[in-house]
Amino acid sequence: FRKEKSMDIILHHDKFHRRIYKFYRVTKIQKEDQTIRHLLCYYQELACKNYPSEEKMDAVLGRFYDAKFRVRLTNYGCYSLMEYSLSAIEPIFIQDESYQSEALEALFLKLIEPTFDPSVAEGLFERAYEIYESDLLMRQENYATVALQKALKEYFKGTDRDFDSTGSLKDLESITLEGLKGYYEKAKQEETLLLLCSLDEKQSRKTYSLTPKKDYHFKRRNNIRGRFYEDAPTEQCYLQVFYETKTYADDRLYYAMMFLNHLFGGSSSSKLFTIVREKYGLCYSINSMYLGASGILICSAIIEKKDVDATLKAMEEALTSIQKEEYDLEEVRKYYLSLHRGNEDYQETAINNYLSDHFFLDTPRSYLEEEAIQAVSKKDLQEAFSRLEQTFVYVYGGGTDHGKTH
Repeated sequence: FRKEKSMDIILHHDKFHRRIYKFYRVTKIQKEDQTIRHLLCYYQELACKNYPSEEKMDAVLGRFYDAKFRVRLTNYGCYSLMEYSLSAIEPIFIQDESYQSEALEALFLKLIEPTFDPSVAEGLFERAYEIYESDLLMRQENYATVALQKALKEYFKGTDRDFDSTGSLKDLESITLEGLKGYYEKAKQEETLLLLCSLDEKQSRKTYSLTPKKDYHFKRRNNIRGRFYEDAPTEQCYLQVFYETKTYADDRLYYAMMFLNHLFGGSSSSKLFTIVREKYGLCYSINSMYLGASGILICSAIIEKKDVDATLKAMEEALTSIQKEEYDLEEVRKYYLSLHRGNEDYQETAINNYLSDHFFLDTPRSYLEEEAIQAVSKKDLQEAFSRLEQTFVYVYGGGTDHGKTH
């Protein structure tokens, strides 16, 4: 499935027909850089070297058999990754002498470098700015997303986790083309890594320098407790309930906490869904997610403002049912194993596993995941449950008259 030559960073597959190139720039997250870093991604997708416009780049990619180029920002805990990718059909499946691996590689290396040619840069900057601004405005219209982001910022205020991962319109207003160009020069100094997912055993690649990372968790807290209400002109109320898990991605109970999250609210058959929604009809939607890097479990619900107390009570009933072991552990295990095995059929999974296994060393090794899933017991789940502590309730919108109070 995956083989590595010594001194090469190349992943070979025998069941996919696409070739994927990945180039990463890696640095610690700086919350003041989130917006300009996102804008740089948008700019680079439009301002590729030798193809200084959307139309020209699309024309070139169109001739390369469904090739797609994109730039995006991803996070591994407190590390920020600018990720450049080119995906195209493997050359061995195309009878075209001009369509060779060398041509794809040369194209990719050109695409990852943006042009700042004065004759085109201003127009490209304006276009990137408009697209990014539009995306941020669309997010503002999604109250569930807004409520979650506001809750996270309040809970982690003054810590390394106190940032909006998508950037902000306010910060965007102050960014100029010259500022973006300066930030790009700064970004070029970051640690880099090039990965190739390919069928071609003849490919070789020198090792790119990227220091293995440790301790990427967000362990500092704002020590906020209780309820926090924020008024907003919304018809519905957006409820965010935070639980401290005291369990991070390098903890022996990491998978037990993942199982606990699945039981609580991580699936359509979860306790939150069957009790809060189906039994009591208190919510339009409800779910939970476990953030291993932040060490918290968050329950999110869309409800009526008058039902806040009743919903919180029903959530406690859902937790009690887990404490009483009213679930089938083997069914939960079967679900996780099916997800794990299914994900192995994706090239992106292989690349992400390589990253986490070799460079972000606080996460569990991917080759140990199935063994860890098989080993989770009810005793582990009870121990994980005993660590849970509800610490913060954030109520957003719904016509509440509380205002911003704790």
